Amino acid sequence: MSRTTIAIQTDTRARIKAGAKQEAKTIDSFLRDLLDARERDRFWDSFQDVTPQSYAAALAEDGDSLNDDYSLEGRGLEDAER
Repeated sequence: MSRTTIAIQTDTRARIKAGAKQEAKTIDSFLRDLLDARERDRFWDSFQDVTPQSYAAALAEDGDSLNDDYSLEGRGLEDAER
């Protein structure tokens, strides 16, 4: 694995180091987890404006049909029957 040095403010490094220590992680692991969490948040934030109507419109635009009978409860029952 290659390494590099980045220039950051001393107080920022102290915060990163303290956070890593609190979670019993290396600084690298701590930063990777922060980046992963940020990427997950961005992904889920991208769905914030999705409504049932906009979802149905997007499906129709793609030529797919909306299954009005689908429900999470029904899916659980189907899985249990397998």
